[in-house]
Amino acid sequence: MRYKTIKSVNNLTIDEIDEVKRLLIKFHPPIYTDIFNMGLNVGLRTSELLSIRFDNIKDGSLRVNKTKTKHVALNNTALKVVTKRRSQYPDDEYVFTSHAHRSTGVDAVNTRAVRRIFEHIAQSLNIRFNTHSMRKTFLTNVYNKSGFNLALVMSMSGHRSQKELLRYLGITSPGIPSLDVVDAYHEYEIK
Repeated sequence: MRYKTIKSVNNLTIDEIDEVKRLLIKFHPPIYTDIFNMGLNVGLRTSELLSIRFDNIKDGSLRVNKTKTKHVALNNTALKVVTKRRSQYPDDEYVFTSHAHRSTGVDAVNTRAVRRIFEHIAQSLNIRFNTHSMRKTFLTNVYNKSGFNLALVMSMSGHRSQKELLRYLGITSPGIPSLDVVDAYHEYEIK
C-alpha cells in the first residue's frame, strides 16, 4: 500500500501564535484572524472549519458531518468568533463566508485562499506554519494539558490508533490519562 507523503507540520508556541495573530490583524482581512482563532480552538481540519454553517451550531455545540457525525463543544473563544461573524453578517449561511471584492458573498472562504495567507505569514516570521498547524497546535495543547490523555485526544482527532496519533503529534513517550472530551474543548482554549 502506498502512503501519501505529508509535509511535516509544526504545532505553534504561544509566542508564535501571538506573532501570527499580530500579522493577520495588521496585513489581512479580519476573517483570517477569525479563522485562525477558531481553528486553534476546535481542532478541525481546515476544510471542515471553512464548511461550518451557522445552522450546524446549536447550544454552544458544533455538529460536523463527514463520514460520521462529530460533535464539538465550542469554548468561549470559538463562540466569540461565531457570535461576532453572525452579528456582522446575519444573512450568511457559512460562518466564514467570503466577502472579498470578487466574491458573491454566498460561498465559504476556500482553503487555497487561507493557505496563501498563512504561507505569507510563515515566510514573514520564518516559521514552519500552514493551515494544518491550527489543528496540530490544538491537539498538542489538549494532549499536554490533559496529562497526556491519548484516549481523549484520539476521540477529538479521529485518529484510529495510539501509534498513529503519537506519530502525528511527534511524541515518542506517552504519559498518563485524565479528562473528558466536552470539558477539554473548554479547558484548553487558546486565547
